[in-house]
Amino acid sequence: MSIDLYRIYQLDRQQPPEALAQQLERQLVATDPSDSLTRGRIETARVILGDPSRRAVYDQQLGDPSGPPITEQTLAALAGRPVPAASPLTLSGLLASTQGKILAGGAAAVALILLLVIAVAAISGDEDGGGAATATSGEGSSDGSASEEEITPNLFYANVGGTVHKRTGRDVIPPQRIRITESVNFAQAAESIGYDEIQQARCGAPPTTGQTNLIGASAYVTTYDQLVTRWGCDGIYYAVVFDIGGESPVVAEAAQGTVDRDGYYSDPLIERIWNGNDPAFARKASVFDMKDEGFIVDSPDQLPVTAVSVAKTIGVKQATVITAIQVEEDESRVYFLVPDSLSVWVGELEANPDK
Repeated sequence: MSIDLYRIYQLDRQQPPEALAQQLERQLVATDPSDSLTRGRIETARVILGDPSRRAVYDQQLGDPSGPPITEQTLAALAGRPVPAASPLTLSGLLASTQGKILAGGAAAVALILLLVIAVAAISGDEDGGGAATATSGEGSSDGSASEEEITPNLFYANVGGTVHKRTGRDVIPPQRIRITESVNFAQAAESIGYDEIQQARCGAPPTTGQTNLIGASAYVTTYDQLVTRWGCDGIYYAVVFDIGGESPVVAEAAQGTVDRDGYYSDPLIERIWNGNDPAFARKASVFDMKDEGFIVDSPDQLPVTAVSVAKTIGVKQATVITAIQVEEDESRVYFLVPDSLSVWVGELEANPDK
């Protein structure tokens, strides 16, 4: 019997990949961090269902009754990830597993006691300063804590509403935030393709999904490390492409075009980007992006006033983004677009000191 990810995680098959990825990410956040097996399975599902090409392959296999069954090995190969496995036995796991065996002999009990003594000594250290410190690099603060909190960067953990209290289910202040490092204005590139002040007044700068005459305002990263921003207005499609291979995004090309009744595009670049069939502009599989969400940033006053509001559930300022993108898993670099700003904003995910 094949593994049906939609049934297991109660997902709507009609939802687009980005929506499924967000739902699975929320399930991941709600899962016990020590449960590596369940977390690994959810992450594998997110990588598959959140990527259009991988999802298409999976859906085809799932819908083929004559094909081989879909196993965890099948899913791992499709996602390009290892097969999910349980965490190695920890001290607490060792205690649980040996609890019924302690009475088997005095030697086992002595060994367990010695193990506990060693573990406590390693954690607490020598109170009078004669013992070895647990930190291996850098200098700790005066209270013995690390001077900088180490995190695994995850865009979802900077999302307002992405973190909830386990008992109450209410939103809490996200444990991470986006530290804004720079912004790259592309107003000149937009004007060069006809997105002038008149169009900006009609559609927005850049267009927001709240405008009724807009089409598909979004951004994504390609397999060739290009950041594509695209939007449509009044039947005209626009795109500005950035090279993000260096330290800062650089405008590489820009275009605008239309589509006739037969589906033919007037500009080849617009066709390659909007049609979605050109491998050079395929969406990068490892990218994690979120659309029309609120995020915590370090300095919201840098952003346009219309992009900043107070999150009612937690009472802090948030940045409303059109699209936020974390290009590589476990890497801190983030690109995002906000309303009323013809700029690509760049930031780094870091621990939120207000958490």
